[in-house]
Amino acid sequence: MYRESIDEPEVFWNRVAQELPWIEPYEAVLDWSGAPFAKWFVGGKLNASIFEGSTINTPSMICVEDAVDSLVWAESIGGLEGLIGRSQANLDAVTRWVESSDWVGFLCEDEASRSSTSICLKITDPWAAERDDDVVAKTVKAATKRLDQEGIAFDIGSYRDAPTGLRLWGGGTVDTADLERLFDWLDWAWSEAKSEA
Repeated sequence: MYRESIDEPEVFWNRVAQELPWIEPYEAVLDWSGAPFAKWFVGGKLNASIFEGSTINTPSMICVEDAVDSLVWAESIGGLEGLIGRSQANLDAVTRWVESSDWVGFLCEDEASRSSTSICLKITDPWAAERDDDVVAKTVKAATKRLDQEGIAFDIGSYRDAPTGLRLWGGGTVDTADLERLFDWLDWAWSEAKSEA
C-alpha cells in the first residue's frame, strides 16, 4: 500500500477517499495546475460533520489505510519479533556511540531499565559540569536548533521536566543506519554550540 501511495498517488487516494461521506463528488483527485501548490479532491464537498464530533474520533478513521499499511509493513519485517529486534539494534547502536562519547551518557544508568524506544541521554561533558544549568540547557537548545535547521533531526531535546539532555526515537520504525548517521551530526552540533556558549 505504501508503495502504491508513492507510485500511483491518485489511484491510492481515490480508493481511500471512497470511504468518506461526500456531499458532492470530486471531479479530480489531484490538480497540479497551480504548482507548486496542489489541490486535492477538486470540486468535492465532504460532510463536515465528520470533523465536528458527530462520530467518535472520525478524523482518525481517515488514517485506517495508514494503520493497515503499517501492519502489513511490520509483518514483512518479522512482525512483533522483527520490530523488537530493530529497536534493540537501535539501542545497541546508541550504546556504542555513548560509550565512545566524551560528552553524553544515558539518563537511565541501569542498563536493564533502559528503553530501546525513547532513548534519553544526559550531558556528561566536563565542560557542562563547570557551568550553570541554564547555560548547559541553552547550549543543548542551540545544538538541537542547528540540527533542526540542517534538516537532520527534529524535536530531540529532553522532555520539559527531565534533566537537560537529548531523546532519540529508537523504535522499530527507525533504521539503525539512520541513527548511526545521526551520531556525527550530534557531535558536530554539540561542539559548535559549546564553542559559541
